[in-house]
Amino acid sequence: MFPASIFLLGLAISTLSAITDSHADPRSVAADDWTLVFEDEFTDQNDSLADWSRFGGTSSRTTGRKGRGLLIETEGGLAEPAYAGAVNRLGGGIKPNEIVTAETVWRAIGDQPSDAVLSVKLEFKDLNGGTIGSEETLVALGEAADGKWETTTIAARVPASASSTDLVLVLVPGQQKGTLRVLFDEVSATRAAPPLDLLAGAGGFESSDGGAADWTVHNNALTVDIGEGERAFKSWGPFGEPYSGSIMEQTVPLEKIRAGTKVHIKVDALTPGDDSIAGTGNFPIMKVECLAADGRPLAHIEARPFDPTNGEVPINKWTSASVEVPAPEGTVAARFILGFIQPTTESGAIFFKKPRLSVGSSSKNLLMNPDLKSSDTALPGWTVEGALETGDRYHRGGATALKFGPQGPSSATRSVNNWKVGQTLNFEAWSKIPTGSRGSGDSFSMEVVQIDRRDRAIDTQKRTAGWSDAEKWRTTGNGPLVLQIEVLRNTKKIQLVLRGPVGGGEVWVDDVVVNRADSTEGLATAIPIRNPGFEGFRPDEGRWAVSDGAWSHNGELQYYAPDSIVVNRKRMNITADRRRIGDREYSSGHVSTEGKHEQKYGKWEIRAKLPNSQGMWPAIWLLPVDGSWPPEIDIIELVGKEPNKVHHSFHWGPLRDGLLPWDLGQTSTDDHVGKNYDTVFHDFGLEWTPDGIVWTIDGKETHRFGTTDAERKNLPQGPMYLIMNLALGGFWPGPPGEDTTFPSTMEIDHVKIWKWNAPDG
Repeated sequence: MFPASIFLLGLAISTLSAITDSHADPRSVAADDWTLVFEDEFTDQNDSLADWSRFGGTSSRTTGRKGRGLLIETEGGLAEPAYAGAVNRLGGGIKPNEIVTAETVWRAIGDQPSDAVLSVKLEFKDLNGGTIGSEETLVALGEAADGKWETTTIAARVPASASSTDLVLVLVPGQQKGTLRVLFDEVSATRAAPPLDLLAGAGGFESSDGGAADWTVHNNALTVDIGEGERAFKSWGPFGEPYSGSIMEQTVPLEKIRAGTKVHIKVDALTPGDDSIAGTGNFPIMKVECLAADGRPLAHIEARPFDPTNGEVPINKWTSASVEVPAPEGTVAARFILGFIQPTTESGAIFFKKPRLSVGSSSKNLLMNPDLKSSDTALPGWTVEGALETGDRYHRGGATALKFGPQGPSSATRSVNNWKVGQTLNFEAWSKIPTGSRGSGDSFSMEVVQIDRRDRAIDTQKRTAGWSDAEKWRTTGNGPLVLQIEVLRNTKKIQLVLRGPVGGGEVWVDDVVVNRADSTEGLATAIPIRNPGFEGFRPDEGRWAVSDGAWSHNGELQYYAPDSIVVNRKRMNITADRRRIGDREYSSGHVSTEGKHEQKYGKWEIRAKLPNSQGMWPAIWLLPVDGSWPPEIDIIELVGKEPNKVHHSFHWGPLRDGLLPWDLGQTSTDDHVGKNYDTVFHDFGLEWTPDGIVWTIDGKETHRFGTTDAERKNLPQGPMYLIMNLALGGFWPGPPGEDTTFPSTMEIDHVKIWKWNAPDG
């Protein structure tokens, strides 16, 4: 399978070095040259409360509503309240501004103290695990009927900077003495996108150029003043998903360029001390592509201004880097690219300045606006009066927010579209006052004006936020500034007006949205929950990393949901099903030993059954620990349109000219035909030594790589980890069809890994 890293916005490229060694037959390695270092036979010894973090009195019970349950108990009337509870991190790739709804079923056992409370809470966490917001429902346990099953629901909007969401169940004792005992069973959760924004995102105050005219920006990149009349792009990661990043690019025509002429690029880069990428997997890239007339890349070259993987992170120091590529025949343009690449969801920022693109011996910079000057208007699509600007010092969502003051009164006005007479519209905005900002009068107001065909205001509604709660996104209370109107019969135009303080002072505004109160957009979809019924049956977290994400690196259709992987009856089962999660119609599972067990050389044996109906794509494979690609070793892959055939592959590099290993002849592939991959367990094996790679099925060799010096020099050089996954659809298998079996399960009986005992093992 393609790994995630090759789709890192099409930018990450790795280079392999040659290795040389003895020429022994890898299958002649003696049995005592291997040591078993990893074995999982899935013996069902899972904690029934696995994946729930507990505190205070918690235990498993067999008397749940549908099986086992979670008993939480504590005592009231103690000098210090003895809280008890459990926490589960929700899956599903929840995104900012979505509405999350969670539900739990519970029953009180015995008489509860009258002042005891059950708290069901959603807590939103940032990348460092800090709580940045929460929503709570409290239930008076003294009013609960003994033994009756109750249902409690909690709903909240996900904050803009949230990277994860926890569901928390807590018993809160009061002053009255007595035992609190509550039994919980099934929990469930859904996510729903917010209603369609009639401002089409304009209230996020983002722009496609990142604040620099003639540039195109993707994700989080923004121009900032860095002193002495200079400007730079500040870039950082989306943080909500792995294998992503932020890109700044520009395409430049190259008229009548001759084949072989060098295309040069240069840039200065820096990572700041207060938000450094040091210690993370993040890195900067610079890249140039030579484009054909149809926009297809004919050649490219990429470099890193500095490389954290080699310990090169010059903090608070500008580093200049350059790279060049000969233009192939047919080149008509060059695409200049700068990027912040984020393999996981780690934090940090990178600044770029002085971008330069030139051709041949010419010293002319062909880039438009290399000084990163801003557009003529700070707020495209809005009518602005007074001093307004956008910036990244404060932003509730996206990369930037709108700043009012402190130069004096100012306003921004925009028309609202796509409404009908009689509809009810909701207007929402958030504002924030920095510490030390002072002013008189209102800090921020939102005004909605309905205008008739004669351009007369026939209705005006206004809401205001005051000066309290500095450093907090709020209105006069703790939430958003909200205003609701009904569209009148004579209305021909609706205008939204945002106003800063009359008396000066600095105020930031973000996430201004308008939607219909009766909108049915974004219907709720399921959120996968690890161990929602307190039954256990989870993979050993000390051995397996379970994925949670909607990846489409090969055109796949599934959401990799944590609850799609279950250990039961001495099997690890990865189940694909027709189940909607987020915007995906199918769910499945992806599990690996990344960060758990990784090694260079060795022997792998996986005993498994493989689902093989149309659209199924089970795979067992190895990837490098350092995140590079290629190399990749596919122990086996099966595509449902070829149900009786498994494929073995090894892909190597280096990549060049935008081509993939199979385009360059850097692939060794074979297949093996059988008739019962879905009904009979088979042992799929791999041996990797410095002398080659050998694939086996049920102990019999089915493919080999490394029989010549030319092959051996392309073998992987670093440690790799094991992946087992069940994808659906994609460019190779094609989509599921009418005959596809749902649910379909990839059953794994055992996994064994041996270390090679030779000196280089």
